[in-house]
Amino acid sequence: MRVLDCCSWIPFSHSVSVLVLANYMDRSQAGETALTNVLWDSGLSLRLRCGLVQAASRYSQKREAGTMTQATPAQRIELIIRRYIEACNKADAEAIAACFRLDAVHYSPYTPKMSGAATIGSNFAKMVQELGRCWTVDQLLVDTERCAAVLEWTSFNREQRWILRGVDWFVFEPQTFLIQEVRPYLAVPVPPEVGHYELWDFDYAARGYPVRLPVDRTQ
Repeated sequence: MRVLDCCSWIPFSHSVSVLVLANYMDRSQAGETALTNVLWDSGLSLRLRCGLVQAASRYSQKREAGTMTQATPAQRIELIIRRYIEACNKADAEAIAACFRLDAVHYSPYTPKMSGAATIGSNFAKMVQELGRCWTVDQLLVDTERCAAVLEWTSFNREQRWILRGVDWFVFEPQTFLIQEVRPYLAVPVPPEVGHYELWDFDYAARGYPVRLPVDRTQ
């Protein structure tokens, strides 16, 4: 990959600057606006400052994409999960959707399932914007043979200051490592009036899960 492929009109003499800015962007997670401000006193024109930053951003993204193709399946799965959580915390609907297959499904123990990457992305973005939700990645286990992973997370509410903990079971598409299915489970008391405390719309019987007492214990 050539650096100047990212923004071909930039003079070749500034190609090193693109590399430096890309490395700075990777380390500090600074956005394009912040990096433009860093270059404010450089004496360069506004067009060139913005162009350098945009080229650095594109180069960083392409470099990350190249890393993804070289990474092991376990690393690719972990990276997608971390991207997903980061996108949720930023309320970035498009970035959330980009982590999923187009026909992905996100189940819930208390609401109907969400179907489709765009729906999942928009619903989570709206939740974060309206309720101030955010999540952390606490523990992560990856099973590459099943192309699945388990994430233990903590969720915070920035306004009400409550904490919720839980686990997400992820299923990935083997070819692309995009998220195909999410099944969340929450660390909350089971309401005594609820006869079946399980995921909505999830066909347990068809998936081979037990739906009745496996042993007769009436005796």
